Amino acid sequence: MSYNENDFVHQPFLDELKKLGWKVIEFDNRFKQTPQDTDRETFKDIIIEKRLKNSLKKINPFLEDDQVDYVIREIKKHHGNSLIQNNARIHQLLTEGISVDENRQTKEKSPTVKIIDFENIENNDFLAVSELQIKVKGSELYFYPDVVLFVNGIPLVVIEAKSPKVKNPLQKAFED
Repeated sequence: MSYNENDFVHQPFLDELKKLGWKVIEFDNRFKQTPQDTDRETFKDIIIEKRLKNSLKKINPFLEDDQVDYVIREIKKHHGNSLIQNNARIHQLLTEGISVDENRQTKEKSPTVKIIDFENIENNDFLAVSELQIKVKGSELYFYPDVVLFVNGIPLVVIEAKSPKVKNPLQKAFED
């Protein structure tokens, strides 16, 4: 049996995601991808806005375009100076939702917009991207995580696969 990273870890993982209904985008040559291959405008984009917009409208059919834009701005907004503060805020938005001014169809004030539909999982958009090209902010460098898992266009999991042969795989993954 082959113990290389791709055959033993990476590809079997992607195959399992496909079986679970995830859309999987794999790049054979990571240097030939364009941002448009993953519905992004630039390699700096971390959130796939097109998928997020479509998901927000599917989960919250009362939303109008300007409200969708507001929700996306709130998701992208940084609060605080630390990664922990920003992650806590995003976690709160993902689990509790965000309010908009009103449901213009029913006139309900301050309805909660769900970003992820935990009750009806099929309303969500699941995408895995292998070797996603991401531009490092403030530099000309790029990095390519082995797999990034997006739910409704929001990256929730970054996976750096390692062969079982690798000594100290956690340290190696961190370095990569």
